[in-house]
Amino acid sequence: INPAPRRRDTRSFEERLRDIESETARLAAPEFIADPESFFPTYRIDEVREREARSRVQGVARDLSWQSAFSAHFPENQERFAKLRRNSFARMRLIQRDPRDPRPTLILIHGFLGGNPVFEELLFPASALFEAGYDLALVTLPGHGARREGGALSRPSWPGRGPSFTIDGYRQAIADLRAILDYLLRLGAPSVGGIGMSLGGYTVSLLATVEERLSLAIPYIPLASHADYLFDNGLLGPDVERASILRERLERLFSAVSPLSRPPLIPREGRAVVVGEVDAITPPSHGERIARHWGVEPYYFGGAHLLQIGRTEAILSALLRTSAALRDPR
Repeated sequence: INPAPRRRDTRSFEERLRDIESETARLAAPEFIADPESFFPTYRIDEVREREARSRVQGVARDLSWQSAFSAHFPENQERFAKLRRNSFARMRLIQRDPRDPRPTLILIHGFLGGNPVFEELLFPASALFEAGYDLALVTLPGHGARREGGALSRPSWPGRGPSFTIDGYRQAIADLRAILDYLLRLGAPSVGGIGMSLGGYTVSLLATVEERLSLAIPYIPLASHADYLFDNGLLGPDVERASILRERLERLFSAVSPLSRPPLIPREGRAVVVGEVDAITPPSHGERIARHWGVEPYYFGGAHLLQIGRTEAILSALLRTSAALRDPR
């Protein structure tokens, strides 16, 4: 999910509107949207630390880490990111049937507060995906899991700390994911797709608008809009008319990192969206917005955001719809 602000905003409507509009020109310049290759630069993973991992999945599991070669775009964030020492190392658990003969690989992207591969293996669910014929790469988003400053009980360092920091954090997330995709292809994976849950659903949807080498993308119970999340949770004020104005302005403010600002680069047959019918955190409207933007019909299941009854069947069904784009699993 998109975390709520640490404290309720006490600024007046006029003050909030003025601040948003003054930042929009800087944070949502047209060239950021028109030229994603420049706004979301990536890097090459060469030096990797790895160790054997204990996994519930019956494959060869390794935990990998490397330097995230990321540079903040906005000057005020350069020192902020430099202080996040744990975040500067990207992380991934790679689970393969046979490292000498990689299969089509799925990048699994967790939600807010996630990032521990022990738990993510259960949530996705990794064993069922592995048994369906796919190798797996469970990644850790910036500021989460072992990249979180202050220990497991601390608040993730991202998203948050203001719009520019949140935007630069998405830039780091996309840079890391593009580097991971490249690394997996160089290891010999015949193709690579992505499945993201909640905040990870937003991130994989954004990745699909930037990275043409991604064969499929499945946002699952996704966040689609920071502005919608704040509006739906009453964080833009009690006056609906004024809150609606702020929502529209915030939509523009975050447009450089919105999955709705650019067309997806992956083929239509590689797109699927899974929506929880009784999801109260990222309600169906979020997944439906992404589905409309992608030109596909969402796949609904009866579960919720936290009580994900039927999640295994939902994810496997969506994967079945898109598996042709990833080639037939072996």
